[in-house]
Amino acid sequence: DLASQVLGFILLVPAQQSFLRLVFAQLVSLFMLIVVLTAKPYARVDDDSTSVAVQAMLVCIFIGAALVKLWEDMDELMGSDLASQVLGFSSTDQIFSVMLALSLMIVASIMINNFYRVMMSLRSHALRILATGRPPVIEFGQQLSEQNLRVHKRFHLFCSYCWSSGQDQVITIKRQLRLLLPSAQIFLDVDDLDDISHLEEYVNASALVMSFLSL
Repeated sequence: DLASQVLGFILLVPAQQSFLRLVFAQLVSLFMLIVVLTAKPYARVDDDSTSVAVQAMLVCIFIGAALVKLWEDMDELMGSDLASQVLGFSSTDQIFSVMLALSLMIVASIMINNFYRVMMSLRSHALRILATGRPPVIEFGQQLSEQNLRVHKRFHLFCSYCWSSGQDQVITIKRQLRLLLPSAQIFLDVDDLDDISHLEEYVNASALVMSFLSL
């Protein structure tokens, strides 16, 4: 939605400056590609990879359109020989063929990546939803503190244990839980603790606390 709204501003560029429109579209699509790569807005990794591939296809399409427009303008003003010498393409059909091949390669990479992830998920022991056959995505619900303030949760589970006798067992528990629920965010001090003075903040940022009792 955001991309379509931003790309809508391209229409503000006068139609006579069509090449400028294409350059602006390239910049916007490249910006959105960087945003998707860094923000990773989707809960599933395959959705993120598909979104990245789609944005990359948009970048290729706009680059191809800009090259076609530039080749036609140079052909009209200076001749096809100079346009071919400068741009490296003998015709607009060659530009189209190259961009089409790049787009097909991106589509193929999406299909291969998603197929690989499906096969790997089938080999794993993760819990799956019967209706979809996919692992569940665990989301944080709205939770209120004792002061009726919204509490931002970063972890689904906080693992509490005795360092001298329970560390190995709790590490195994976390590893097994992540195999069953790959989307679960589980706090374990050896993995996630940056500063011992912030331990209470990590507890408050966890939806559940597990206390492992050991001798």
